Amino acid sequence: LEALSGASVTSSAAQAASVAAPAARRQRLVWMVAGLIAVALAAAGTWMLTRPRSFAARFTELTSRPAYIRSARFAGSGTVLYGASLGGEPMELFSTRTDTLQTQPLKIKADLLNVSRAGDMALSLNRDFTTIWVPSGRLAKAPLGGGATRELLDNVTDADWNADGSELAIARRMNSKFRIEYPPGKTLYETAGFVSELRFCPAGDRIAFLDHPVFGDDRGFVSVIDLEGHRQVLTEEFSSEQGLAWSPKGDEIWFTATKTGEPSPLRAVDLKGRSRVLLAGPVRMHLEDIAADGRVLLTSELMGFQVGVAEAKTGRQMDMADSQWLDAISRDGSMILINSSESLLRNTNYRLFIQRTDGSPAVQIGEGLGTSFSPDNKWATAMDPTDPQRLSLIPTGVGETRNLHAPAGAHYLAAVLLPDSKAVLVTLQGASGDPQPALQDIETGSVHPIGPAGRALNTFAGVLDMGPSPDGRYCVVTDGKNHYWVQPLDGTSAREISGINPGETILEWHDDSNNVFVSAPAASEVAIDTLNLTTGQRKPWTRFSPADKTAMAGVSLILMAQDGAHYAYQVQRVYSTLFLADGLR
Repeated sequence: LEALSGASVTSSAAQAASVAAPAARRQRLVWMVAGLIAVALAAAGTWMLTRPRSFAARFTELTSRPAYIRSARFAGSGTVLYGASLGGEPMELFSTRTDTLQTQPLKIKADLLNVSRAGDMALSLNRDFTTIWVPSGRLAKAPLGGGATRELLDNVTDADWNADGSELAIARRMNSKFRIEYPPGKTLYETAGFVSELRFCPAGDRIAFLDHPVFGDDRGFVSVIDLEGHRQVLTEEFSSEQGLAWSPKGDEIWFTATKTGEPSPLRAVDLKGRSRVLLAGPVRMHLEDIAADGRVLLTSELMGFQVGVAEAKTGRQMDMADSQWLDAISRDGSMILINSSESLLRNTNYRLFIQRTDGSPAVQIGEGLGTSFSPDNKWATAMDPTDPQRLSLIPTGVGETRNLHAPAGAHYLAAVLLPDSKAVLVTLQGASGDPQPALQDIETGSVHPIGPAGRALNTFAGVLDMGPSPDGRYCVVTDGKNHYWVQPLDGTSAREISGINPGETILEWHDDSNNVFVSAPAASEVAIDTLNLTTGQRKPWTRFSPADKTAMAGVSLILMAQDGAHYAYQVQRVYSTLFLADGLR
């Protein structure tokens, strides 16, 4: 009985095990299949969200003349308003019809910012495109149907009307920082970079904008902020972003931006950060506006930079390179420092080149945004836009790159080598947000502030960092409000400079430590004078205007050599064509 009982138990257990094993395997298989299905559904969902959607869009070309169009807006009743620069002239307002395509100038010398539901235009007067992505001007408003223009505020880069058209939100630069203010005077957001494309949502309780962490560089994120100042970043960082508007329902923000190596497609992101591509093509697109019925204004853009070198006295101009971005010119005028604009799309760290002004081919020396040459032209300084706490000293010939680092909690805004190449003159920005000029020892990395906080090294167009005087004893600092000082590098009291007119900037020292070059930005012609810092006497030095002004956004940069014999210039051209798109979803 015991033997039979044991056999029976063993046999039953074995039988149970033989039945349970396939069941367990089937259960595991079910879970594996379920997991694979979940992954497949997630992948399909992601693809459905991010793929360009199928639609029957129709496109109508609204403009045909070679021009730079900065902004365009729907103005009701089949009317579109836009600001354009023709032949390098200042921005002018135009009106066109979407039904008859008839275009007429409004005879208003201004750029368009936005149009309110109440029928008022927000305008930018005397728009300055010296820093191409950060054009500033005097904010004004005017009735859409005609009437007097009322001037409001200076140094405004962007503005949008609230939902009922009673008040404006603005973006402007104040004390070396950019602010979003609503209403004007109440700061909602502040950044050391800059912001653009302010747009109220249809409900009026949020403002979407393009958030650029580096001044003058159009890389950045799409952000949204409520009226209490709570900001939310919705996207990853794009290497270039221009153009933004809310969808008609207010559930998405549409924008045009590129990652690397692709023309800017039209994208959308919702308030949960879920993004998709609406329209991709072989050209760079710039979203201008979206109407309540879903029609879209887009511009296609063909952009280019032209870099050249000229002789001040003869006026002879020498084209150096196309599709390059100018960073610096050597003190003797024999060499320029440039970035490849092609690399601005493909390499977010930027490829850095030197090129001799005798026309020799450009040679890549490293990466970063160039800021200066050493006096002997053997070294160049460069900042890293992706890591502003790092500064590189790059050999122009044989040698190894050396890196400096900003103090904890601070980052670089400007950097120029001293004549002895043993220290770097820098502007630092810390947690307080105030800029601080300082000297940094190359060997030890130690930093010694000079002068009061709240001032910065003088820069031009956010690119060239004006260096120390030829004798190495002084530098020029500014508060960003058209006040300039000669600051001794030993930290003693600074002396304010007189004779600088509003809107002008100091370009470079001239020959000695008592004279400088001064210029005022202009759309098509640049006037350069010399200024004696002791007497205040000014003398004309040279006048410059590019021969070809087609689709010219402006002379965005003039860099003087200290001897004044040569200067480098940069012209930006944007060939814009305005389209009406219907059927985008």
